[in-house]
Amino acid sequence: MTRLLASLPGFAPRTEPVWLSRLAWGLLLLLAFIWPIPNGQLPFHRNFPLLLSFFAMLYLFYRLPADERRAALAPYRALAWLLLLLSAWILLTGLWHSPRQWGYLGTFNGKWLRVLQTGFMGLLVLPLFAARGEGALGARRLFCYLLVAMWLVPLLQSLDVLWLWFKLGSLPWMQTRLGYSKMEMSVHINLVASFLFAELAARLVAGRRWLPLSWPVLLFMLATCLFSGLAIATRNATIGLAGMVLSLTLMAVLFRARDWGWAKTLGGLGAGLLLLAVVAGVSWQSDPRWKTFVQTVPLSLDTERYQSWRDREAFPLPALPDGGVAEVSAYERIAWIKIGSQLILREPLGQGIAGDNFHRLVERYYGESKTTSQSHSGVINFALANGIPGLLLWLLLLGALVYAGGRAFYRDGLVPGLFLMMLVLSYAGRSLIDDVLRDHMLEMFFFLTMLLLALCRAEKAEAPLRVRA
Repeated sequence: MTRLLASLPGFAPRTEPVWLSRLAWGLLLLLAFIWPIPNGQLPFHRNFPLLLSFFAMLYLFYRLPADERRAALAPYRALAWLLLLLSAWILLTGLWHSPRQWGYLGTFNGKWLRVLQTGFMGLLVLPLFAARGEGALGARRLFCYLLVAMWLVPLLQSLDVLWLWFKLGSLPWMQTRLGYSKMEMSVHINLVASFLFAELAARLVAGRRWLPLSWPVLLFMLATCLFSGLAIATRNATIGLAGMVLSLTLMAVLFRARDWGWAKTLGGLGAGLLLLAVVAGVSWQSDPRWKTFVQTVPLSLDTERYQSWRDREAFPLPALPDGGVAEVSAYERIAWIKIGSQLILREPLGQGIAGDNFHRLVERYYGESKTTSQSHSGVINFALANGIPGLLLWLLLLGALVYAGGRAFYRDGLVPGLFLMMLVLSYAGRSLIDDVLRDHMLEMFFFLTMLLLALCRAEKAEAPLRVRA
């Protein structure tokens, strides 16, 4: 990275205050750790270090020589135009539907501009902190330090589970005392796990060690994520984890199938499927709700006959064929996804960013409702807010990120490209069944995707060092 920057026109030694650079980097590490922790459990609001680090990094960036600033951002012009178009649509849609335009500007700032700010911060990490002078951290160590800061959350979650197990005498399934909810904590854990699995795949399949972690440390970090994630016992998180393992197995096998031959390729597929079976088996045994899931699906889809999805008090939960009652979580989520999809077709231009879009539209088209605060699907909530045009722009953005990561990994052999693909695919897949396209989860996603994009570009330009695992 140092050689790359030194070759750029207008390269000059650092002129920004060293203390401010160290402060900004420290705030980023702090933010990576506290992102999923509720503000009520912190001595300060999470936006305090976020905004402070953003303005510090913005100031440091504009202290760089003009040629260096242009070189750092020039490759992302097409992406910037796509984000600008999506942002303009989100703003106009919200202003059109909101009865209080000035009030909506505050919502737009907190729900979307903050996301763009964190994405911009991700692009600035490398030009500000990775190289330039003695004592530089280097791109890989920067990412590794951020990942370790994020990993401290599943570590604390695991320690808390073990402590409660020791104190209570039984393993405390399906709970967290650190995050806003089980779902949001599981999103963070799966996010960290996606990078660790990608590193594991790169070492086993491509023979490349990218993260500066020894094998014991990598396996311990991955085991911590698996234990904390499975202890929370969130079914959608387990589905996401299983999909992650399957996707990585297929990606890795496709990457080396030509060199391996049939025997080794089938062996790699078998190893991935075995791990998938272990994850599925643990979830099946620890979460009894799976036992009635198949029976619940057709009842959930029959939204006209069974209407408990909109009012549990007025309409009882449907009965299962064996005489039991449908499990409420699976029943409601499936029914809400179906109703939400219908509402998108009825309101194709969206309603603007708001937490109650699904509830308001259900009452408009289906009558009074008491149990439909939101659809619990990030994709549906996003489409209800921003319409089909906004959803198409969002999918185009995700497709561009997957393409960039895939090209970097399969064509140029860059491990950060695999990281980027896994991040986007796992997050996008989770957004189908959980409301993750919002708040701190979306901030983390934008920050990490932009950082990984910059890593792919930097490693390609520098002809990255390939270390054998």
